[in-house]
Formats: sequence, C-alpha cells, structure tokens
Amino acid sequence: MILYAITIVTSAFLLFLVQPIIAKQILPWFGGSAAVWTMCVVFFQAALLAGYAYAHGLTRRSPRTQALLHIALLAVSLVTLPILASGAWKPAPDSDPTWRIVGLLAATIGLPYFLLSSTGPLIQKWFADDRLHASGSASVYRLFALSNAGSLVGLLIYPFVVEPFATLKGQAWGWSAAYVLFALACAACAWRIRARDSVEVDREAVRDEDAHQEVAHETSSSAIDASAIDASEAPAVRRYAFWLVCAALGSMLLLALTNHITQNIASIPFLWVLPLSLYLLSFVVVFEGREGRGWYARRWWLGPILAAVIVMAWALSTHRGVLNLYAAIPIFSIGLFFACVFCHGELAASKPAPAFLTQFYLCLSAGGAIGGLFVALVAPKLFNNYWETPLALIGVCALALFAVRERRPAAWAIGAALGALVAALVLIATDESLFASQRMSIPGHDSTAFIVVLLIAAAVISIVAAWRKWPLAIAVAAFACTGFYGGKYFNFLSDDTLYASRNFYGTLRVKQTEAGPTQQRRLLHGVILHGDQYTAPDKRRTPTTYYGPGSGIALALRELRPDHAPLDVAMIGLGAGTLTAWGNAGDRYRIYELNPDVLDVARRDFTYLTDSKAAITPVLGDARLSMERELADGSAMPFDVIAVDAFSSDSIPVHLITREALDVYLRHLKPDGIVAFHVSNRFLHLAPVVLQLADNAGLSAINVIDDPEDEQYSRSEWVLVTRNEGFLDRDAVLDASTEIDDIPGLPMWTDQFNNLFKILK
Repeated sequence: MILYAITIVTSAFLLFLVQPIIAKQILPWFGGSAAVWTMCVVFFQAALLAGYAYAHGLTRRSPRTQALLHIALLAVSLVTLPILASGAWKPAPDSDPTWRIVGLLAATIGLPYFLLSSTGPLIQKWFADDRLHASGSASVYRLFALSNAGSLVGLLIYPFVVEPFATLKGQAWGWSAAYVLFALACAACAWRIRARDSVEVDREAVRDEDAHQEVAHETSSSAIDASAIDASEAPAVRRYAFWLVCAALGSMLLLALTNHITQNIASIPFLWVLPLSLYLLSFVVVFEGREGRGWYARRWWLGPILAAVIVMAWALSTHRGVLNLYAAIPIFSIGLFFACVFCHGELAASKPAPAFLTQFYLCLSAGGAIGGLFVALVAPKLFNNYWETPLALIGVCALALFAVRERRPAAWAIGAALGALVAALVLIATDESLFASQRMSIPGHDSTAFIVVLLIAAAVISIVAAWRKWPLAIAVAAFACTGFYGGKYFNFLSDDTLYASRNFYGTLRVKQTEAGPTQQRRLLHGVILHGDQYTAPDKRRTPTTYYGPGSGIALALRELRPDHAPLDVAMIGLGAGTLTAWGNAGDRYRIYELNPDVLDVARRDFTYLTDSKAAITPVLGDARLSMERELADGSAMPFDVIAVDAFSSDSIPVHLITREALDVYLRHLKPDGIVAFHVSNRFLHLAPVVLQLADNAGLSAINVIDDPEDEQYSRSEWVLVTRNEGFLDRDAVLDASTEIDDIPGLPMWTDQFNNLFKILK
C-alpha cells in the first residue's frame, strides 16, 4: 500500500499546487480579474472529469494494456514541461478572455493535469483489485481521503511557503521537477500491475491439468458469486442523480462564495486558496475515519450546518452587502466548510461498493464540473448579478429538506410547524426593517435582551427537534430564513437600479437617487461606488466622489500646470468618467479601459465624457498590455499625468502596481510628469508599496489624503510619484501631502514576486 499511497498523495499535492501557480502566471494578462481564477477552476474541474473518465475506461482493459498505455502517456507529458505560459497567449483587446484562458491552460498544463487527475481513481482501483476482502475494500475510500489531504497540503503550502519565497519562474520549474518524480512513481505502480499479471500467467502455465481445472472451477464460481453481489449492489439511476446534485451543489457553493469574496477584496492566491482548501477538507472529514465511514453523522451535523447557511444568507443582505474583512471571511469560510460537509457527507453516506468505485468518482467529478460550468459560463449569461450565491444557499436547504423528508403526515406537520416557529423567531430577532412594528409593540423591552431571548428560544426549539428526531423542523426553518434573506439581497441589489450587467470582469449597476435638485446617478462595480453624477444640468459637470478639489489627482492636475497650459492625461480605469470633468480646452485625455461594458455605461448613462472640454480617446483592453503595445509599435503618447485608478471594487490588479508596471508608465511619462496611484482601499495598505516602487526608481512619492466634510465627495487617498521638484515645492502640495509610513520587511513588488499578507489592514 505504501507505493500506492505515496503516488496518490504526490499526485494530489501537485494537482492542487499547480492551480495557484498557473493562475498567478496568467492573471496579469487578463486584467487581474477574479474571474480568471473562476475560469481556471472550471478548467481544472473539466480536466478532472476527463481524468476520471479515462481511469474508468482504462480499468476495463487488461492489466498489461493499462500499464503500457499509462506509462506511454506519462512519458509524453514530460515533453510539455516546464509549465511556463507562452506570451503568444496574451489576449488581443477584442478577444474573448474565457476561451483564450481555456486554450492557454490546455496548451500549458493540459496533459500533465489530465494524468494527475486520473491518478486517484486509477491507483485506488489497482489497489482494490489487489484487496478483494472486506478490510481492503474499506481502505480504498481512505485512500480518497488521503488524496484530498494531499491536495489540501498542496494548496495551503502555496501562500505560506511557495509564494513568499519563490519567483513565478522558480515556482514553475520546481513544480515541473516534482512532476518528473511523480511520473516515475506512477510508472512504477503501473509496472507493478503488469508484472503481477505476468506472474499469474506463468504460475498457471506450470500447473498440471487437474489442478488447473480445479482452480479454474473455483475461480469461476467466485467470479459468479462476486458478480451476483455486485449486481445486487448496483446503484439505481436515482442514486447517480443524487450524487450529481450533491457534487454540483458543493462546487457551485465553492465558486459562488469565492466570487463573492474575491470580487470585493482582492484577486489574490490566498483568497483563492482558502475556500478551495475548506472544500477539500470537507472531503477528508466525510471519507476519513474508521473503516472509511468518515466523521459525518447527519443527526449531529444538520443543525450547525443549516445555522451557518442562515448566517451566510444574513451576511449577504446586511450592512449594504459589505461586512468588515475580519467578519466576512470567517462567516463565509466557516459557512462554506459546513455546507460542503453536508453535501459531501450525504455523498459519502451513499457511496457504493468498491466494484463501482470509478463510476462513483466519475459522477462526483461530473457534478463538480456541472456546478463550476454553471457559475462560470451559464450564470454570467443568465443573470445580471451574482444571484447564484443566494441560490446555492437555498439549494443546500432544499437538499436538507429532501434528505430528511417525512412520509408520515403527523411527523411532517409537526416538523413544518416547529420550523415555521423557529424561522419567525430568528427573523423577528434579526430584521428590524420588516418586523419593527411587532418588536416595538412590546412595551419597555430592551432591544438587545429581546433579540438574545428570541435567538435562545429558537436554538432551544431546534435542539429539542433534533433530540426528538424531527430534523425536518430545522430544515424548514433554514429554508424559510435563507429564502427571506435571499429575497432581501435581491431587493438590495435591484432597488433604484436603472441598469445592471454582468460579464467576465464582474457586475455593473447604475442606480439613481430620489428626484430633486440633488438627484444623483451612481455607478457601482460589485458593491463599491465607481463614480456618481448630479442629474441637474447646472451641477452635472461637478467632479464628485474621489475626484473632488481636495483629492490628490485634482491637486496634480491643478498644480502641475498652474498657467493652465494644455495637459496630456492618461486614465487607467474609466468608471463613470468623473475625472474628465477636470479637462480643459486643449487637454487630451486617453482612457484605458478593460471592460467594454464600462465604456458603454459611461457614454449612455453619464455625461462626463460628452460634457468634458478635453479631447477624449478611449482605448479598450488591459492598460498595461495596451501601453506596452504602443511602446513596441512607436505610437506611445507622452503624458503629463498618468492616473492609475483601475481597481475593480476593492480587488487589486497587482500587475498595475509592480516595478515593471511603473517602468512602463515612466516610459510614457514626460520628464516632469506625475504618476498618480489611487490607493483608497478598505482592506489593504497600498501606499507603502508605491513608496518602495518610487524609491527603487529614484523618484519622490507623496501621500494626499482627502477627508472632505461635503457629502458629494468621498474620502480618498492618492500617492503622487514624480521627479518634478518644482511641483513638490509648491505651497499647496506641501500643505496637502503627508508622509507614508513604511512597513518593515515589505518586499519589493515585481511581476515575479508579490504578496499581500504584509499590507493587510
């Protein structure tokens, strides 16, 4: 078993370690969007399904054929190393990023990943063929838990051990070397199968005729008996469907919640790895344990699981949909783990005999691929926002209702009534907007104490229901509460919305406030404001939000040319186009915008672009790639000011704030020009990163923090990088600037090496 176990652990380790390695390589080419990780995961799930299907088909062949074919494929896969993505795959401005990512991944890691994917079920089947007795059969599913444990280690090692100490090229070469060792171990397993088959043939050849007939007769009888047992245990079609649903729901939860976290925080490996690690850990929990039974027991897990689902649904709909980083990540991480334990626990509880092992894994991977494809490809076409997140949570509650369904009318009625009571108590306690009149009708009550009493009462009723074996009550309560909060989340994102769209780069919404002289139209990316504008004709040219008169970018535009000489300005990120309100006659603004929907919205729903006195030229595509192409073909335009303001929601496109990125900007900048980085962020200290880049380039950097009292402006933080001493010595600049606090031990950010742990607030 040792050789099998080592091979499985190594394959699982490499299988999941390669995911953040390759995703981080290609992330800068596609705008740093969180959707890059989603598409990578979908590709990995599809490759996993292909690997499982290959394992299922291969194990139907003779041992000799299995061994020779698999060894040949392992040898061919070595030719594709190292796993370094070719620059030829960099996207053109008008190309579809979805299918380009798929093609890039297939060309770069397709065959090695396919073979790694097939290793788990293939090795387990080879092991099961060696161990036909009961104890050996039970150990097969423990190998599956071992595989997921190896995957978990591979994922967790990346942000804590690999990323902080190795460049992207070093990561690729290190992984490739480890893959060679895996290929040798896997080939040894395959050769063992072939060798064992040859030994059996030689032994039969030297036996005498009578002994041969006797053994053949006994073997035939055993085979008939085994076939009869397998036929009696063959899963029904509805069981296959149940496996697909459970696996698809777990995968859908993983990607939906990962999207929710990464779109509003940062598209970084740690926040990719965390949800996926918990997803894998749930497999370990439900498949590891004595005799492969796992540690999942519905009676004890159901209550905490559904409570976690309710809390996640509440978190979506509360505080304008945005929680503090240190509250949001634990809520959604713990909730994801519990929900996946339920989905995968129900899978493990219905697993078949080892004879049907490859079919089971095939269904599991097919369900995972279905869930991933729905989130990555279907949902963006079907929905104009991330509605799959509340739908997945409601789906978990629906699965719980199915799992604990009652056929007895009395038991069903009691469970439904208790569930409705628990739901009412929870909603009255947690939702003041809907139940304010009922709560205020209780004279003299203390609001906090009242909430605590209601929640305790709900918990007591739920515990009694579980003790009396009425789990239907808990499932009904969870379904009702989650449905309510899901509807509230829908209303929050839909109210006052004039337009909503969703594509590869995220979601956009245009909202409008109530009519009046201060009516505003607002553009939101996710839940973060990306510009607003007054609708009144006499106020609509007023720059608002992060671009007010006291902002760093306004200071740069105003003080760089106090004589109002024309300026050439580059905008990296358009938003509503607010910055163009500062344009004067003779100014030229070139706007680099990644998302074509943003340009459409800015032209259709806002008037900054048409009202601006400056000449405006939009350039679609990733700003850095576009600027690099302009340098290469000689069409680069020298700028007085480059405003780097392309952070989608609070997600950070790291490739726009590295040493190499600053070098590109400087090659586009006039000698006395300014690069202005917009570093306002709820979760990350970005100013020290820019300070290091400026120091490395021999430039000066000043921090301008604007905290205006006027509500039409938002608090903003800009870092201005320049070598223009005359600008830095101006009184207005000196008065507005503050020093940037350095972070000890912060490494220089480069394309090959960057890490966000050090700058978390």
